[in-house]
Order: sequence, then structure tokens, then C-alpha cells
Amino acid sequence: MVNIKKHNEHFKKLKIIKKIRNKIKIKDIKMTMAEKTETGKEKKQVSKKEVQRKETSKPAEGQPLAVVQVRGTVKARRPIIDTLRMLNLGRQNQCVILSATASNKGMLMKVKDYVTWGEVTPEMHKEVIAKRGRIFLGQATDRKKKYSYLALEFQGKKYLPYFHLNPPSGGYGKRGIKMSYAMGGALGYRKDKIKALLQRMR
Repeated sequence: MVNIKKHNEHFKKLKIIKKIRNKIKIKDIKMTMAEKTETGKEKKQVSKKEVQRKETSKPAEGQPLAVVQVRGTVKARRPIIDTLRMLNLGRQNQCVILSATASNKGMLMKVKDYVTWGEVTPEMHKEVIAKRGRIFLGQATDRKKKYSYLALEFQGKKYLPYFHLNPPSGGYGKRGIKMSYAMGGALGYRKDKIKALLQRMR
């Protein structure tokens, strides 16, 4: 005959052991999940810092910069539109060549969600003017000679201070025109990689 009391006690012990094991497993799972979330957060923080570092890296003072307007200004705020106008921009795929002064860099950071820019060589500057430059046919000043109109002088000729380019072959970037260049998009500072973009916009 089987002793019923001993059998019940043994069954209770087995239940307690199972509960303890389940609690240990749950704790282990929680620990692993917490570790994964922490590592994920660390990775995100590192990637964000890397993107910020790439975006905030600045060109050398006085170096020529090619600025291309990537996005239109249909839903843009008034200060953005005004800043683009001060940069002689306003239309998509329009390009200007600027000097990397403190004021120009400040304006570029203000409109960084609409333009992309980078350093260009004097040879690339000449190539853009030769292929996309338009002769300036207007007057140098107004009738009262109070205001002078901006024109780009090159090899004894006057050109408009902006260039109309074609849309780039292959598009602006894998992640579109609303993401920064550092994250695989088209916007912001792209160093000397602007040359490749200009070549695709001839």
C-alpha cells in the first residue's frame, strides 16, 4: 500500500521546486531583456552622436562651398524662405557658390533641412559656371545708383549668381530628401562628396 501522506508531501515539494525554478527563469529573462535594452540604448546614443558629429563638422574658413537646394518651399516657414533668398536660392535643384564665412555657415545651418552643401575646388567652380552659367543682362545699379545688383564675374563676363541644375541621376539618396546625408539621405553637410552630386546634376 502507498502511503497517501508521503505521496502528497512529495507532490507539494515538487510544486514548490517548480515555482522556484520558474521564478529563477523569469528573473533571468528580465535580466537579459534589460541588458539588451541597455545595449540598444547605448548603440542608439553612439549612432546619434556619430550623426551629430558628422553634421556639425565644419568646412574651413573662406573655402568655396557649393550649396544645392534639395527641397521646395511650399510649406516652409517665412524665416526659412527669407534665409534661402539671402543665399540666392528659392527653387529646387538650384545651386550657388558661397564662401565659408561665419555668416554664410550660420545661414546654412538655419536652412539645413532644405539644402545640401560641401567644399568645391576652383576647377569644379569653373566647370559649373562654364556649363550652367547664365549671362547677366541686367543693369549693374538702379537709376539713382543707390543699390547694386549682385552678379558673378568670371573671365571678363558677368553671370547670374545662381545656377539651375537638372535633377540628379539616380536620385538624391536612399532615404530620400527629408533625411540628413549622414543618415543616408540628402540634406546637410557632405564635405567633398558634393562634387559627385554636381556631376550627376549636369
